[in-house]
Order: sequence, then structure tokens, then C-alpha cells
Amino acid sequence: MCSCRINNSSQSLIDTSDSSVHSDIQGTTSPQNSLIFNSFNELENPELIEETPYYQVWYGNNQKSFIYIFDKNGNPIKGEGYNGRSPKLSIVEKGLVKLRLQAGTGNSTAWCYYYDIDQNKFSETFYNVLGEKGNLVVLADKQNIIVRNIFDADAFYKEITTFSHPLSKSTDPFLTVEFVNEKQISITYLSGEDFEKITETIDLS
Repeated sequence: MCSCRINNSSQSLIDTSDSSVHSDIQGTTSPQNSLIFNSFNELENPELIEETPYYQVWYGNNQKSFIYIFDKNGNPIKGEGYNGRSPKLSIVEKGLVKLRLQAGTGNSTAWCYYYDIDQNKFSETFYNVLGEKGNLVVLADKQNIIVRNIFDADAFYKEITTFSHPLSKSTDPFLTVEFVNEKQISITYLSGEDFEKITETIDLS
């Protein structure tokens, strides 16, 4: 199976099913552990199962997958493979690609990173991500919430440590986060021994 990409800057074809192309691209953003490998050739009978202008997801019949991320000119700039569970890639904002992998049960077992297409840069790896909007990401940190700039914590960073109701003693007390606007978020969390669902709006200013 041949999957070719058009490089918009030169209109040349990039054959990403060519093993020499696969072997030249390395993955460095994700946590380096036994779940991740760097060689496309570890896939048996690889099949392209998802494709957008900015990423591809390949799957092998040996329960391994491999992803590629492309820059705005269609050039492959990142590739990495996964054993077992496949990552989920999506375009969450205009010009922002998100890769997320759920390693177990519950949001606390998931990690993700982002790629800014226009700026051609990757974020660090984040854990326990509850949501994102624009250039901000919301993270759960045990009994706290962190809202920060995706690519530069010095540009914006806010830690939320108090809430209107006591949090439940749960591994994942925070359920959902929504951005009301650029200066407010709405958080739904579990409270007390009865695990009551509470939703409150918090200012980011």
C-alpha cells in the first residue's frame, strides 16, 4: 500500500510507505518507555487507517501502530510507534494538532502533547489534561487545577487550589472543564463522601 504526500512548496511527492522515509523520522516528544518505539518496520502488514493534511495513523496486525505528523508544507517531521493502545490524534484548534494516549483507566492515566502547525513547534508532554482552548490547557494536579499556556508557562500560568465545595478523595475528582470565555472556566467535580457533582465558574484573571 502506497500513501503519498504532496509537498506544497515544491509539488514533489513524498512516499511515506517507503521504509527509507519511515526510518529517517524519529519521535522524541512522548514519554520514552516500553510502549513506544521509533521504527515503522516493527509493524506487520501496515495499513493506513486515518489521514489528514497534518497527520497519519498506521496500524499493523501485530497490535502495533505508528503515527506521523506533518508540517504545513506536507513534510513529515515526527514519527513514533506504539504497542497496544493506539493514540488519538485530532485538530482541536485551528493550527493545533493534539496527540493523546490513554494508558489505563481514568483521565489521570492519559498523557498528550500538541503541535503548533504555524509555528512548527511541539509542546512538552502533559498529563491529566481536562481541556484546551486557544493557547491555554487545563490540567488536573491531584486536588488542584492548573491553567497555563500550552507552549510557554511564563506567558500564562495559574494554579487553582480552593473550590466552593470540598473535593472528594478520589483519584480523578475533576470530571469536565469548559471555557466560558477567555477569562473564565466552568469546572465540574466530585465533592464530599457522597461524590456529589458540583459545577462552578472560576475566573482566570
